[in-house]
Amino acid sequence: MTISRYPIPQLQSHFLNQGPAGVLKRHFPVEAGEFFRDLVGATLKLAVETEGDYPEAQFVLHSDIGCEQDWHDMALDKKGKRFEIEVPLTATGNFSFKLKYSLDNGQTWYWDRVPYTRVLVDPADTNDIRMYTLIPSISGYIKDWIKLLDDIANMHFNAVHLLPITAMAISESPYAAENLFDIDCSYVDPDDERSGLEQFEDFVKRCQELNIKLCVDLVFNHVGITSNIVKECPSWLASDNTENDGFKRAGCWHNNSWITWGDLVRVNYAHPHDEVRLKIWDYIKAYCAFWGNYANQTGGLVRFDNLHSSNNEFVTELTRFLHNEFPQLKILAEFFTDDDTMLEQVPRWGLNLLLANSWEYTFTPQLRDYLMYLHRMGKQLRYFAPITTHDTGAPAQEYGKDVAAIPRYCICALMATGQTGLTQGVEHGIDEKIDFIGRRSKPMEFKNYGRFSVYLGLINKLLADFQVFHQVDNITFIDNGHQAILAAYRDGSQISDSSFIVVANLDVMGNQQCTLDLEEINLFQAELLEMITSENKSIDRGILKLDLPPCGIRIYQIM
Repeated sequence: MTISRYPIPQLQSHFLNQGPAGVLKRHFPVEAGEFFRDLVGATLKLAVETEGDYPEAQFVLHSDIGCEQDWHDMALDKKGKRFEIEVPLTATGNFSFKLKYSLDNGQTWYWDRVPYTRVLVDPADTNDIRMYTLIPSISGYIKDWIKLLDDIANMHFNAVHLLPITAMAISESPYAAENLFDIDCSYVDPDDERSGLEQFEDFVKRCQELNIKLCVDLVFNHVGITSNIVKECPSWLASDNTENDGFKRAGCWHNNSWITWGDLVRVNYAHPHDEVRLKIWDYIKAYCAFWGNYANQTGGLVRFDNLHSSNNEFVTELTRFLHNEFPQLKILAEFFTDDDTMLEQVPRWGLNLLLANSWEYTFTPQLRDYLMYLHRMGKQLRYFAPITTHDTGAPAQEYGKDVAAIPRYCICALMATGQTGLTQGVEHGIDEKIDFIGRRSKPMEFKNYGRFSVYLGLINKLLADFQVFHQVDNITFIDNGHQAILAAYRDGSQISDSSFIVVANLDVMGNQQCTLDLEEINLFQAELLEMITSENKSIDRGILKLDLPPCGIRIYQIM
């Protein structure tokens, strides 16, 4: 009997010495889990220097950034012992770099001892998202949504998030799809002979005309219990023998308890049969691309619903696919997990924005700490910080009164990191969260129509006009730990922009006084322009005394 032997592959040498320890001083982060993050159009600036006297030293950057070829070497410029390079970031994507260097004028080359460093590059407009969540089920036909876009634009929102508009299953929840590629019949004008998709494309065109980014909500963890997938491809679904129909229900953790959604069945992305698993993945990828294509045509976003409950392997493939298909399409993820997991998965998946949960911090000291957390993490994680969401209570429920929306929005827009939004109805001062489940034949009518629209528009305009509010780690709280007032200094000096003092009273019942000591920001004498009232105020001896009414705000530009 002959014994066969599996062929041995030839090992081609790619040897390059690892450099000696203690030679380099790197002026960029090298710790595990750290990575660079910036926008298209920015410049990556790196510097390194030798720890000894090496007059013949040379450095090159080995990277896939900034060139049409995949990997290439770029020489660093020598400035004494220091070597520097500026790399233009011309394309979105997930890139890496590593240093190579020679200490003997190129005769011997070494790899830097530290691992490859990642660079995540977002579309240029990622840091300016002012998003209005429109609830289709209470807004009539698609033609009625189009009419709402003018009001949304007049409040200076530049993005509109639609809850899922796919055909709804028996529960009539937009998050329980009947057909992932069809629009629900309740949104389609029966007097219009065109299909639902043709009518929806009018909405997309109007978004383009108004320069409003469309954000479509993608739900891929589950489908409705009466969906066409359940009927036609039941083997695609996760099994659960404790359920009468044998299908595993979807759910989520809430307040340390598991909530099961009885109308939703989970898609089985880990199907053991390779061919079936591939069909599932391809079908859902096609669904995400189908709707993402519409968002992409407006320079918009897709929202990943409940990402923390998703299959990691499928998400890796889906994000790779979407980034390749639509390089300018931004991904906003509902991804609630620990910091270490986020720092690992965000660069791996190229998540452009993460949903912040600022509504959970109802008390001033905790909200102050959370804002500092957003700034501390903001160099690597970009957060979208709305005041509430369609799943949470309205501001009146979360904070005690509807007018609390004003200071809360001021804080999320001007004290966070530049991306914020609100849900339909907040501008009208609704008392309770809008129930988005169920079909309605007529648009919901709001009392006190547009009650807070002017304030919201003014805040959005400031966010649009001043880059200082889109920076991270440029905030100093100057309220001396006040229990009801947040007062923050936003420093624009590093980017040649104006600096601001933003003050908000979170007390919904009473006036609050505060004395701001501005010496800690080296502001002793200055003229201030209040941006809401256009009133001038002078600072003398570094002291600013304020008396704010309930839910009052002050936004001062330092002149």
